[in-house]
Amino acid sequence: PYTHVVNKCLFSVHDHSLIEGQIAIARDQLGVREILVLVGHLKDQVMAALGTGERLGVRLSYFEVPRIQDGPALGLLAAREKIAGPFFLMLGDEFHDASNHRKMLDGLAKRPDALFTYTRTINPNQILANFSIDMDEPGDDGLAKVRGIAEKPLRIESDRCGCGTLYLTPRIFEAIEAAAPSPRTGRVELYEAAASLARDGRVFAVDLEDCDYVNINTLDDLRRAVFAYRSRRFANFTISVVIPAWNEADSIGHVVSDFRGPLDWQPPLLRL
Repeated sequence: PYTHVVNKCLFSVHDHSLIEGQIAIARDQLGVREILVLVGHLKDQVMAALGTGERLGVRLSYFEVPRIQDGPALGLLAAREKIAGPFFLMLGDEFHDASNHRKMLDGLAKRPDALFTYTRTINPNQILANFSIDMDEPGDDGLAKVRGIAEKPLRIESDRCGCGTLYLTPRIFEAIEAAAPSPRTGRVELYEAAASLARDGRVFAVDLEDCDYVNINTLDDLRRAVFAYRSRRFANFTISVVIPAWNEADSIGHVVSDFRGPLDWQPPLLRL
């Protein structure tokens, strides 16, 4: 598999890697300037690609997770001493395009213990690969009170697909320590631990609105992300077509006609 030689967060979507896209959202929409990157598998690749973060307009530091096989929850818990106060958490292998992460900032007025994010989808497979959120209907402020979540749900209850971006407070560390391993995976699940705070705390969900979202687990997911990125910008792309016509002067007009319609080809055409 590709991920044996390339860290998944470095997969490219057009002109940037997945993790660079996430950093750009944190910087431009959430106002984040200092980022702690948890690394493990092929960590040297990630650190070499991102460096100090100066190129990306942020300041980066790194923490090596001791046991990546234990999952994100225990990886975050291991980095506890590096984290002071509330923080945003993002996954390096997710793709968002045209999202409204700024809505998370509005949610901070409620002083939440955790903020989840979601997007609406007509693709049930997207929810099956992520998690669904059990929540009230959103209020006038756009926030919905969360009751719980279901990771990799067996049945689809709504069109809301949970995304990887969270706002968390230090209470998450207590929740992780208290959480039992998931019967499904055998390890403590971060999003289930965050949702457990809803039992006695303030946990809400924010709709990222009309965005393209893909959790990259397969090469097909990566292709879907690239397709989504290009589809939103299709009118900005140019198309160059080279048609071999050696000794075919009599038939070249028919070939040009074949291409003109599908490519929305506009004059002038260059004839050599």
